[in-house]
Amino acid sequence: MNINKVFLFYPPGPQYQRGEDRSQGNVENSTATSMRAPNDMAYVSSQLDQKKIKNIFIDYASENKTPDNLINDFIQFSPDVVLTSTTTSTINEDLKIIKKMKSKKNCIFIMKGSIFYKAPNFLIESLDLQDIDFLIGGEIEFSAVNIIDKINNNQKNFDTVPGIFFKREKKWVESKFDNWTKEIDDLPFPNRKIIKNELYFRPDTGEAQATIATSRGCPSACVYCLTPTISGKKTRFRSPKSIIEELEDCYYNHNIKNFFFKSDTFTIDHNWVNEVCQGILKSTLKNKIQWVANSRVRPLKEDTPKIMKEAGCWLIAFGYETGSEETMKKIKKGATIQDNLRASRLVKNAGLKTYGFFLVGLPWENHEHLLDTEKHMFEIESDFIELHIAVPYYGTELYDIAKEEGLLKVPVVGQNYFEEATTGTRFLSPKELSSWRKKVLFKYHARPKFILDKLKDSFTDYKKFINYAKHAGKLFNNLRR
Repeated sequence: MNINKVFLFYPPGPQYQRGEDRSQGNVENSTATSMRAPNDMAYVSSQLDQKKIKNIFIDYASENKTPDNLINDFIQFSPDVVLTSTTTSTINEDLKIIKKMKSKKNCIFIMKGSIFYKAPNFLIESLDLQDIDFLIGGEIEFSAVNIIDKINNNQKNFDTVPGIFFKREKKWVESKFDNWTKEIDDLPFPNRKIIKNELYFRPDTGEAQATIATSRGCPSACVYCLTPTISGKKTRFRSPKSIIEELEDCYYNHNIKNFFFKSDTFTIDHNWVNEVCQGILKSTLKNKIQWVANSRVRPLKEDTPKIMKEAGCWLIAFGYETGSEETMKKIKKGATIQDNLRASRLVKNAGLKTYGFFLVGLPWENHEHLLDTEKHMFEIESDFIELHIAVPYYGTELYDIAKEEGLLKVPVVGQNYFEEATTGTRFLSPKELSSWRKKVLFKYHARPKFILDKLKDSFTDYKKFINYAKHAGKLFNNLRR
């Protein structure tokens, strides 16, 4: 078979962070996040371009397009291969869309999703995958085009493609996972020509914001997280030179001035952070770009936030997770409540904003744990917050814990960590957790001080004021549900 055209897409429906592996949240149900750029598809597209294979990408959710729009585009483009990205929450609906597409034209269908990472047999068998030819559970950038190359060369040894499932005699076969020998620097930059970059914006100003993958992998062992499972426990840093070159490409060729540095552990290596920041300051981008980064509260050197601020960083996001020392130990965070407070203080003293992520609903938690976390949220007082309800994703230690506790009474598939949880806890029902989450979010955002701070922040910036108002409207609408 000769593959000449590949159709890349995100399905219609609610916006989910489909390009993320560990974070598959429903953007519409979040408090302050916006949709991140589809780097997973853009990386594949740039590799297809190198091989002269025609490809298109459409994000039907972000463009607010319908299933009929998708079918019409699919028929008109008439691809040889279809590649889409799914989440644990949306997979059943996504598979229905694939079925409808295949009824219109028979071609090769590839589906990527973290749910397929070393997926157990019972999970594979529970899903209607008869219309899918390949499942990608590992890093898509190192597998999707590899699959297409083998098809084009009439090769059948898909076992050598890392992190996938393929069919052999109508049975699903697992290839080798845990293979992280490839480096991000080896990849061409994501193809931003096929992306409508304005759809992926900075949440406070509404300006286009590109995602820059700065590293892969995480040495931590947090029980709820998929990152070490999918990308390994070794942090694979991208070279500062390559990062600067991609930033320059975005700025000069796509007029993008705002960036999200995608890395679970951006500040883990102070020397590397310093190299990246010094690279920006020595480049033509000095004082021209702004960016945000995820970080861990530990390790974090005192001068790191100051260095980041000087290079254009305006916000650092931390997974504070909890106000309970017991929970902090049980989730294997490798940090303490005092570490949370120290990191928050260092960042604020450097003149940066903070985005705090918190997690409740772990199997052992009761009302006392919730009160500890609520107190900690107000103690840290982040500029933006997200409050997640724990979902025990397949492949995490949390899944095993929830199973042992007898809490997996409904399937994980179809769950959303902003809604009623899959499991509840030994002491709290899913409904109690959801009700508590809404109450605390309202209490946090309705404070006169919080509102006044946002008014001051947007006093001279009309666009920022409008975006704050939009997020407030979305938040309070979600809390009424």
